[in-house]
Amino acid sequence: MIAFSPNSTIGKLLLLRTLAIVAQLIALLVSVFWLKAEISLLPALVVIAIASLFQLASVYAYRNHTEANPPGMWMQLAADVVFLTLLLAFTGGATNAFVSLLLLPIVIAAITLNFKSACLIALSAMASYSWLLWKMPAQGHHHDMTTHFQAMWINFVFSAIVIVWVVSSMADKIKEKERRLAQSREQQLYQEQLVALGASAAQVAHQLASPVANLHLLHEELMEDYPDDVVLKEMEKPLEQCRQLLNDFRTQSQYLQKHDKATPIYTHQLVQQLKELLQLEYPSVQIEHKDDGVLTEVLNDPMLLPALQNIVNNAARASTLNHIDKITLCSSRDEQHWHLSIADFGIGFKPEQLSQIGLKPQTSEEGFGVGLLLTQITVNRLGGQFLADNYEHGAKVTVTLPVRHV
Repeated sequence: MIAFSPNSTIGKLLLLRTLAIVAQLIALLVSVFWLKAEISLLPALVVIAIASLFQLASVYAYRNHTEANPPGMWMQLAADVVFLTLLLAFTGGATNAFVSLLLLPIVIAAITLNFKSACLIALSAMASYSWLLWKMPAQGHHHDMTTHFQAMWINFVFSAIVIVWVVSSMADKIKEKERRLAQSREQQLYQEQLVALGASAAQVAHQLASPVANLHLLHEELMEDYPDDVVLKEMEKPLEQCRQLLNDFRTQSQYLQKHDKATPIYTHQLVQQLKELLQLEYPSVQIEHKDDGVLTEVLNDPMLLPALQNIVNNAARASTLNHIDKITLCSSRDEQHWHLSIADFGIGFKPEQLSQIGLKPQTSEEGFGVGLLLTQITVNRLGGQFLADNYEHGAKVTVTLPVRHV
């Protein structure tokens, strides 16, 4: 069972109300039986009893919540205004020295609620003070005292307005600062993860270079001795792919080190390259390509094509695993962006995967699960966006890149 924390906002409010109820009861009894003040004891005790029952109900209602939602928090503060107003009404009204306690719910509302909700609490407190002042009997008070109480009311209204305006603004700035700090921490952790991932990839690529080169030399020697061997001929293509991938990795590393500017490429050329690469990997998969036919240029770097190829290969793999040899490519553009959607006919993404795509590596049965993460990094670096979702036939990934205006 999850109980609310005393350090949470609702926990602090309920603790403060408990202390207030105890203090009110002690102050009431001391005023009546020791100071002999003329106070309506029974009605005041009834108000305290009702407030105590409301407190018990609130503790029970929030026993399984770590925090209260804004409407619930507003209701709690509004109830405090009502209980305090009724208690003041039976203990002197506007002449009670503790009437300024009506500012306390306003302060809490300004810190915990939005500006409109804080204004509602402030208006209710000002209305309560006005009612107490109006209910105060005119007889028995000197004219100067009446003026004094009216001045106290003006001071209360002014204080309430200042509290709502200033404290709400400060609270909003603090919340915005905390939000930015949280985003900064998340971004730092994200960058640290990428650095670790890049270091691991560089180390693996470096360690693979020598074995792949040795295998290639051994393959050439074996081909000279056994030129008609079927297995050796089948090995030639995977070995060439390994060499090409290592060369591509070197090219990408050199690009990052030199910080070269991205070069433009026509989108129809990019899509054509994707289709050719897919046919080499999955020759049985049919590609249904939909294009709006608008001539479009986007910025390109050595990592964009492999990033898009990774999405296309994943789509082809998902479709073939579902016994459907087909994927769909749809390219279109608007005034500012070019959109490329890759849709498969597989089983789609799992709900828990959709919330984590692009944030951390995904579990993969056939790889290390970092493909989509690296793809999103590449797209973001070029100023684009990456969106993964499910549709009626499977999964769909949409890549959006800024259009290069000539």
